[in-house]
Amino acid sequence: MGIKHKGILISLEHRFYGESQPFSQAEGGWSVNNLKYLNTTQALADIAAFIDDFNINLQQDQWLIVGGSYPGALVAWFKNRYPNHVKAAWSSSGVINAIEDFTDFDMDIFLQTQKNLGGCHKEIAQVTQDIERVLLFNSTAEKNAMYDMFGNTNYLIDRRDFMWFISDIFTMGVQYGNRTYMCDIMEHEWFDIAPIQIVANLAKDAFRVKPEEYDSDKLMNTTIDTTKNGRQWTW
Repeated sequence: MGIKHKGILISLEHRFYGESQPFSQAEGGWSVNNLKYLNTTQALADIAAFIDDFNINLQQDQWLIVGGSYPGALVAWFKNRYPNHVKAAWSSSGVINAIEDFTDFDMDIFLQTQKNLGGCHKEIAQVTQDIERVLLFNSTAEKNAMYDMFGNTNYLIDRRDFMWFISDIFTMGVQYGNRTYMCDIMEHEWFDIAPIQIVANLAKDAFRVKPEEYDSDKLMNTTIDTTKNGRQWTW
């Protein structure tokens, strides 16, 4: 695309992610005091600073910024706050309005799962109830056996955190273009494989969602780990 339009493609890494760490571990790492600098105002200023610095060596006034989802919101906000830095912004699915109690999102996930032939919303509801029943009423051994299915081998995750993890498996399936794949598996393998095992397989093999990324205790860890983003994203 860059060659076709005689342009340069640049991908910026967001502060506090990957190698872009404003503070060292000795300076507090991902402490609350440091994470106060992880906000959209700072992120927009980073983009502006990069463009200004880039233009010192290569005079350029034909900037187009592109983003989807949260980055989509960033590029829309950027064009509004720094209108003279870029010619245009392309925001795909930009989440520009912050809604604290966004129940419409869950409703949309529910409605999307009905689009498959026969839908898989009933299977999702049933297996969710099955998982919750194990957590509430089954023995410790049975509960731990279920945790093992999902790769949660430390058994320490809070029940509410674990159900957040379970719900996000289905969310990931719909939100990132795998709804048909997910529903086909749930509908066609329902009587061949234990339903909870089907969901565990989807989490580990297809969507790569891990229980520890939803564990409140682990999310409180302030140690910098450039391979993880759960704490920053939750913040």
